[in-house]
Amino acid sequence: RINIYQKLTPAFSLQLMGELKHQTTTQTIDLQEDFLGVEKRRWTLADGENFPLIHSRQASAGINYSQNDWLVSLTGFIKAVDEILTSNQGFQDQLEFKRLEGKYEVKGVELLIDKKIKNFSFSGSYAYKDNQIIFDSLTPSRIPNNQDIKHSMSLVSSYKYKNLKVALGYQWRTGKPFTEPNPDAPINNPGAFESINYQSPNSSTLPDFSRVDFSTDYQFMLGNVRAVAGLSVLNIFDKKNILNTYYVIEKNNGESGVRRVDNLSLGITPNASFRVFF
Repeated sequence: RINIYQKLTPAFSLQLMGELKHQTTTQTIDLQEDFLGVEKRRWTLADGENFPLIHSRQASAGINYSQNDWLVSLTGFIKAVDEILTSNQGFQDQLEFKRLEGKYEVKGVELLIDKKIKNFSFSGSYAYKDNQIIFDSLTPSRIPNNQDIKHSMSLVSSYKYKNLKVALGYQWRTGKPFTEPNPDAPINNPGAFESINYQSPNSSTLPDFSRVDFSTDYQFMLGNVRAVAGLSVLNIFDKKNILNTYYVIEKNNGESGVRRVDNLSLGITPNASFRVFF
């Protein structure tokens, strides 16, 4: 691992990072379609044959600005991981039960802006990522990774007055890729050894994800003990976000059909907390 930090001016600095890693364990994900898509994850020691040793290389370069309660950071990065298996990538389509070896490549840029003005604080971030997975024996050989979220953004603002703190946050990101069945012939071998006839892997994209959260906390003394009471509300507008989508075959009056299953995020979710510091 290499980490180089260089001060250019009192306000500007440059940072370069590089890393090479080997992972001696690999994760296998079994998805139970008959039980709401629940995952079973198992870690297995790499043996160089059935479970290859995973190699990763990554590098990043960034420039930072810090002055007058401003913090601005811009970073570009690239990462490549070799010797991955389809079984540890969480596919829920035609690749779920295939054993293919390949690699994935991620490249992108991240921007962070932070500003403080008296009792107000503002933080915003944006990231662009291109996450592609490559299997040479597949056609097409390069497809979007299951975690290929092209654009993501977050905004957080907070205000503090004496012992009271209030914060409001917003998250947005583009949807994850998924695979839809062929609309003209959704089932292979109807009536026999049926399977879903999928389109090209990860050729469709889920709707965008967005959520607004609110939180507040108040500090006070209980005798000689400091206490903090907090209240938060996640997803205050009760937005229905689709986190994941997969398909199953089901029979209705003897006829086979394909049913879409959507995993949704939590709706409006209030939380209360009380902490005591001794």
